[in-house]
Amino acid sequence: MLRTIATIAAALVFTVAVEAGGLSTPSPYSNRILIPAAISADGANDTVFRSDIRITNQSDRPQRVQLDWLPRDGAPGPAVVTIVEILPHQTLASDDFVHEVMNRGGLGAILVNGIDGTGAADPDARLHATVRVWTPQPGSEGTSSQSFSPIPLRDVINDKLFILGHRRNEQYRTNVGIVNLDSGVHTFLVTVSGETPTLVPEEYRVSVPGFAMVQFPVTGAQQNQLRVEIQEDVAPGGGHLTLWTAYASTVDNVTGDGWTTVGVDRGEK
Repeated sequence: MLRTIATIAAALVFTVAVEAGGLSTPSPYSNRILIPAAISADGANDTVFRSDIRITNQSDRPQRVQLDWLPRDGAPGPAVVTIVEILPHQTLASDDFVHEVMNRGGLGAILVNGIDGTGAADPDARLHATVRVWTPQPGSEGTSSQSFSPIPLRDVINDKLFILGHRRNEQYRTNVGIVNLDSGVHTFLVTVSGETPTLVPEEYRVSVPGFAMVQFPVTGAQQNQLRVEIQEDVAPGGGHLTLWTAYASTVDNVTGDGWTTVGVDRGEK
């Protein structure tokens, strides 16, 4: 029997290697990987966004892989699960992974889990993934894209996150995404400020369904040095959710080119 997505999410742990200087770097493989956003949908200004995802089995044996789809804003009905097998040192690759492999459309997140023949988690799985969101560039034969790498964390356990390095003006728009790996609905407080001290920081309260993600635009005055802070909005004395993560994505309004940054835990436990 396949493991439930709740069990998978609770065990979502990434391996890291510690360098001599004390810095942590992602391991070249993991048995479980979170892709916080993947898409197959039309965008503005004749853009058509797709996710180019490549999952490599770095083991010397075939590897079964369970792919769990965490839809944007949640979805009624049973969970969407896809099982694939990747041969030793081979790569499962698709330029439109959400549509061609997951048989889905729209925006969501993906949990990539190495499993054994019974459907249980395989701690010896050695999986590596890369993610690129791309679109044909309007008016040319080329493409515009942004890398959207899987999260290189020891585990997906966060308290407060902050994101820097984004902007919004006539040329660029910025969206924030939050992924909830718990079974219940949780509400998050998102505070957006910038380099203009006279402007009051914007606040967004965003509810994210269980095992789902939400992406929304942060709109307001022009800012070239956005600072985004995210934390769960809970009543006094209430417990905090820790199985969540967030990102920001800035996109060129004309070409669809852009960049993405995953939130960094502030460590304020």
